[in-house]
Amino acid sequence: MIGSFPESAKPASNLVAANQTLHRSRNRRLCQVVERCARAFVSSEGDTVQGDLEGMLFLVAEAMGAVDAMLLISSPVISWQSRVDVVVSQQPVDVLNRLADFSLDSLIQSGEALSDIYQCRAPQSGQDISVWQYLLGGMPGLVLPLVSHGSPRAVMAFAFEKDEMVLSSEGRSALLTLAHMAVVFADVGVLDTLLQCQVRVAEDIERLSGVGSWEFHPATNLLRVSPQLKQLFGLLDGEAVRLPYLARRIHQDDRQRVLATVTESLRQGEGYQLECRIVLPTGRQRRVYVRAEVERQQNGEIWRYGLVQDIGSTNRLESTLPLYHRIVEQMEEGVLVLSCSGTVESVNPAFCRMTGYSAATLAGKQLQSLHRAQHPPAFYRNILVSSCRTGSWVGEIDHRLASGDVVAHLVRVTTIRREDESVRYLVIMLQGATSGRQLSLSTEWLANRDVLTGLPNRNLAIQRIETAITTADAPKQVGVVVINIDDFKPINDSLGHVYGDELLKAFGLRLIRCGLGSENVARLGGDEFCVLIPHLTSQDDALQVVTRIRQLEQQSYDLDAGFEVYVSVCMGVAIYPQHGDSALQLLNNADTALHEAKRAGRDSVCYYHNDMTLAAASRLELISQLRVALQNGSGLRLFYQPQVDAITGQLVGLEALIRWQHPADGLLLPDRFLGSAHDAGLMPDIDRFTLQQTARQIFHWRSKGLLVVPVAVNISQQSFVAGNLLEQLQSLVGLFGLQPGDIELELTEGALLEPTPQVLTLISAINDLGIGLVIDDFGTGYSSLGYLHRFPLQKLKIDRSFVSGVEDAGDSQVITRTIVKMAQELGFGLVAEGVENARQADFLSRSGCVVHQGFWYDQALEPESVEGMLQALPSESLPE
Repeated sequence: MIGSFPESAKPASNLVAANQTLHRSRNRRLCQVVERCARAFVSSEGDTVQGDLEGMLFLVAEAMGAVDAMLLISSPVISWQSRVDVVVSQQPVDVLNRLADFSLDSLIQSGEALSDIYQCRAPQSGQDISVWQYLLGGMPGLVLPLVSHGSPRAVMAFAFEKDEMVLSSEGRSALLTLAHMAVVFADVGVLDTLLQCQVRVAEDIERLSGVGSWEFHPATNLLRVSPQLKQLFGLLDGEAVRLPYLARRIHQDDRQRVLATVTESLRQGEGYQLECRIVLPTGRQRRVYVRAEVERQQNGEIWRYGLVQDIGSTNRLESTLPLYHRIVEQMEEGVLVLSCSGTVESVNPAFCRMTGYSAATLAGKQLQSLHRAQHPPAFYRNILVSSCRTGSWVGEIDHRLASGDVVAHLVRVTTIRREDESVRYLVIMLQGATSGRQLSLSTEWLANRDVLTGLPNRNLAIQRIETAITTADAPKQVGVVVINIDDFKPINDSLGHVYGDELLKAFGLRLIRCGLGSENVARLGGDEFCVLIPHLTSQDDALQVVTRIRQLEQQSYDLDAGFEVYVSVCMGVAIYPQHGDSALQLLNNADTALHEAKRAGRDSVCYYHNDMTLAAASRLELISQLRVALQNGSGLRLFYQPQVDAITGQLVGLEALIRWQHPADGLLLPDRFLGSAHDAGLMPDIDRFTLQQTARQIFHWRSKGLLVVPVAVNISQQSFVAGNLLEQLQSLVGLFGLQPGDIELELTEGALLEPTPQVLTLISAINDLGIGLVIDDFGTGYSSLGYLHRFPLQKLKIDRSFVSGVEDAGDSQVITRTIVKMAQELGFGLVAEGVENARQADFLSRSGCVVHQGFWYDQALEPESVEGMLQALPSESLPE
């Protein structure tokens, strides 16, 4: 959430004049912040709503000199959400506690019928406080309610230590504009989530039924087809689809009949139905049912749409489904299937008997409506989120039956996933029922405990941290350590979820046994744990706890997987009262410190400091600006660093390096923004931009008659995992006429994927396009050395850390010679990067590595400068 806000500047001499100057300055700053937020909102996406609203509120509060700020938004889009759906505040738990008895509507009605910004004074001694004074915690402030079509939509409030800020007309207008933007942005986020969910559901329905859909606009000759239709016709996801291609796929014995039917329907302006055979690129035949409908627009244009169904697949599916239906119908456990959006898809008879509801009543309902609101909406959302994240959830849920009785059932939730690991369905199974005291105890346990480990969950951890803060006497301090297991996902993916769960349970148990106590250890979720240090006398006490936790890394975990597993951890530490005066703020700041530790690398520890909050806001703004640059294609540029044959001095290759011409900070090198881009998941977009610009530049050079040398492009692991890298490359090869050897992909050794059959097939297909794979920063990886002989690699790049050390006789020289010999034995090419002087160049050349890259030869150059080097290439250097 939001960190500490700056104190108001103190007047220097003349109190009145200084205050006037201060308020003018803050009004100007407020207007600037609103303008910046407006630009950021344009580039934001639906899944970043909460973070972007937090960043916006932080910047506005800082500009106004507020010590606390809150934004409450109620969304009319989703009826099952809580009465106040978006809460952004420095202390959201306190705000939610104050709002427990209010809806947003009753909150405004209980105060005053406000239509403008309301200045709320601090309550006087003995005075009954108003609802707004209660909301602001007794501090003076500004309250802005927003009413749309007679219904309350939002409240934005700012609290000040002393008198509130005096708004100018421009500042007032800016604040009103910002409130409206926040509401619109929140609605867009909710609608975006709904739309994505509906699209996924529609795609699932098509996939399950073997049906693909299409749309055709005759006026524009524009054809749109769904992913399932592409799959039916054997097309790739990124492959363009045109009517002539689809027509060629029709079996030659059926083609004339189909074309005659389609032509007649176009002439008559009517739909049609038919069956035919299509021939896939593999030669296999598929029988399909085709249906077309016609819709006439008001402007007279005709829109045609329809579906294509795999008849053979449907028949096979129908032959197996009755068996599964009979099995589920005979089960004694109640079974209910939910879509990924939480809507009931199907239910078996046992579930109906146990709950008293009919299948017709349950169809299409949301999860919480089945339990008659016995828990808050967040409880059910947490169950769905936990199930989607970990694959399962087990516990008891109490609900009201159709008869009116309240019972609790033991519930197991499991997920059914697609091939890409995204959740398709959630299956809920009910087993037995409990009541009375047992129900009360089990519900309380579920609300405060992590089901997997039995440790306190985030909710109970916050309660215990708050208790420790409340009972701490000065000069006593309270410490919070948030712990994250390094590389848990690869362990979980390679060993399986069962062993991953065993590791989490064993790790939590060892935290307790190393003297931290079961009441002070919690699991926050995933592979993240928390340790409370309730009685600190100095930071040395916290260091002792950190040391004890790090000693756990020396002990292996025997998970019955056939070998021992060692893990390291990153830790973030925050201490009360220096780093926060509430449990949530302390926990959030420890989490912020953990993120900084993870940025530093494995096995790192970081103590929170106040600059981290400002740095987080700065990163948020940088990411928003980078999204705009990627969407508009403005500001991002490619430079090219030469790779030179040290013997002949001739240019033999280039590496494409991205730069960002920032509108305020000038030309930024990659280390200024690629880290933030990686954390925000923007690396596939940056890689896509780099590949497109490189292909376009090669085409430009070749069109001018220049000889082209191979250009290396850095590709992140995120792009390999994203799943459409091959389609991107195929499109670029066709669009720009790329030739074999024009582009090489550089992937760091640490990011090298495990050589599974899928990965090897992908790399082999990329190789077939004439695009080679180069391992960058070679020698710094720790897990992939044994995989090298299995990959179809072209080159290795010796890491600059070894190159810089070869001037001194020592380990770097030995390692470098070993890498050169290994590359020669395996038949790989070699490039040394970071060559900065003659001694390094001479040693590398004598060792057998003659292709060099670095400042000794040239820095990264603009394309115009590279043209001169290409023009100087002798004609015989053109590859055959």
